[in-house]
Amino acid sequence: MKPAVAAQRRGVSEDPMKKRSFSMTGLTRRDFLGAGSASLALLSLPGSAMRASDSRPATVEISNADPPLFLARDGRPSAALVVPPDPGVLSRMAEGAINTSLKRQTGATLESLRASRGFPHSPDRNLLVLGTPHNNPVVARCVEEQNIPLGLVGPEGYAIRTWRGPQAGCTMLVAANSEKGVYHGAAHVSDFLLASTAGSALIPAVSEESQPAIKLRGTYNLACWNLAPRYSRADWEKIIDSMAEDRMNFIYFWLAGLFRSKTFPESFIYPETPLTNDDIHALIKHAHDRGIEFYLGSGAFAWFGEDQIGMYHPDARELVDPHLCRTLPASRRIVGEYLTELYDTFAEADGMYLEMGCEGDYHCMGPLCQKPLDTFGSKQIGESEISFLREFSESLWKKNQKLKFVCPIGYPESHKWDVHYYQAIRERMTDPRYFWMEARQNWRLQNAKGTLKDLGYLSKNILHWDQYYTMPLLDMRDQARRVAEAGIAGYVVAFEPGFATASVYGDRVPFPVDLIPYRLTRFAYREFTWNPQMSWSDFKARVHKKFFAPPMSDDLVDIMITLRDLMREGPLARRASADNFRQEDVRPFAEILRPRLAAMEAEVAAERGKGSGTNWEGITLVETCIRDLRAAYHIT
Repeated sequence: MKPAVAAQRRGVSEDPMKKRSFSMTGLTRRDFLGAGSASLALLSLPGSAMRASDSRPATVEISNADPPLFLARDGRPSAALVVPPDPGVLSRMAEGAINTSLKRQTGATLESLRASRGFPHSPDRNLLVLGTPHNNPVVARCVEEQNIPLGLVGPEGYAIRTWRGPQAGCTMLVAANSEKGVYHGAAHVSDFLLASTAGSALIPAVSEESQPAIKLRGTYNLACWNLAPRYSRADWEKIIDSMAEDRMNFIYFWLAGLFRSKTFPESFIYPETPLTNDDIHALIKHAHDRGIEFYLGSGAFAWFGEDQIGMYHPDARELVDPHLCRTLPASRRIVGEYLTELYDTFAEADGMYLEMGCEGDYHCMGPLCQKPLDTFGSKQIGESEISFLREFSESLWKKNQKLKFVCPIGYPESHKWDVHYYQAIRERMTDPRYFWMEARQNWRLQNAKGTLKDLGYLSKNILHWDQYYTMPLLDMRDQARRVAEAGIAGYVVAFEPGFATASVYGDRVPFPVDLIPYRLTRFAYREFTWNPQMSWSDFKARVHKKFFAPPMSDDLVDIMITLRDLMREGPLARRASADNFRQEDVRPFAEILRPRLAAMEAEVAAERGKGSGTNWEGITLVETCIRDLRAAYHIT
């Protein structure tokens, strides 16, 4: 749902609450609508609801005939959940999203009723129905009777409807084509529609469909570097949980160097890792249960572990280069054997993410690979990389026809002038199981004649990559908007806590994904990839609704965003470990922080009491961030 833009398009300029025939005593507009002043746009005049497209905001309708659905009154539940008879992980997460939010705001939780074909057709109680037509017979009946067009919401979107039954009860339906869509819809209800005051909670009557504007959303996940190899299976499960919460649908999980190869034991270079092969199997299942595709990440001819293979196999290197050659038959055979063993060990994975070593000094500089192919600057190394990927992928497709392959492209140090390389991607790598991650902020690359063309010219399966944890939030929105407007496949962001975190938490194991700055970074990514057209004011309103009590000041959102900026801009954010800096290195920045943190503390203290005794997440996040900044920069 993208309320403010919808209201602007419809020309809503006066207070629509004045047009309602009902009133909610004790509920402010923010209480009722759930997102600060910008949430007035959640209301529309009676009439048919607009349906959401991939990127256009949906309109939420409240009609006189359909009153709000009360979930709790005076701290007691006044509704029940109707859930699938055999719920999967995501269905249980959807239940949890509703009940966790309701309990935080009112102290109440809803009973979960397992749906059946004989479920009462005309309930006399308030019901919140969750599921798909395939896993919940009540949803199937409601979708048919209410003529809900689930075909418009895609595999991950959702539809929400509210209506009054012929008896006294009201029903809200959250329906989708997949359990993941149901979870997304339930999170939307709990984050933005649920409103509460004095122990009572309600959801306004709505009619809405929504789906993500950007199809592929996920992380390039480095499990290597510094402290990251020490993460346990439980640590990574928590991180994957956060990715599911962020509506991500894939993870490129780097395993080279961590993989315990039997064929090339020298490639296992992180003996400190607690991860076993059984743990990796469990992580793949953990991701799959949450609707996240799992890709096995590795170098191909370079990077962790494979460099060590090259040291033991001089026949796979050109004499003038320390790295594995892309052209020598011995090198191609060795890399193929290593990657095949990696796949065979974890054959339930959805694909492989392969870095060909194009970055930095890792591209082969030997005469075989640097042989010119044309007058434009194309080299044999590009042709060798493409042909290896083609041969290797075809060998694995004989084992698994659904396996997908992702390769990063765009590195100027290796392929800036290589028109043959990019033309080969366009003409010879057209299989829809190939994906390309543009990794160097290129929005245009060359064609066969050296003319720069938009990324979509090469392939529709291109994804843009960013180190989003380093970016101002508004820049992230603009990048997501550009991805959507370019019509490319997705937006990849880096999670690489062993390499950099843009925070003071680089020396923590695991890196805290539930604290500022990353908690806010994650939330922004979720919102902007779902709706890149969201205005900045709408985003801030959503931050307020998600993290703070309705009566609390909007200034708390600005404090939260400022703290994230202070985290990522400080000297301790420049390296993975805060221990790399001595006290005198950070003293000037500490003096900048001192008065600002004190002023923020005073404002937070004044607002804390407005939370009606509930421990709101935003207050805890802000207080923890201030405390940790003080400790890291030695501010007493």
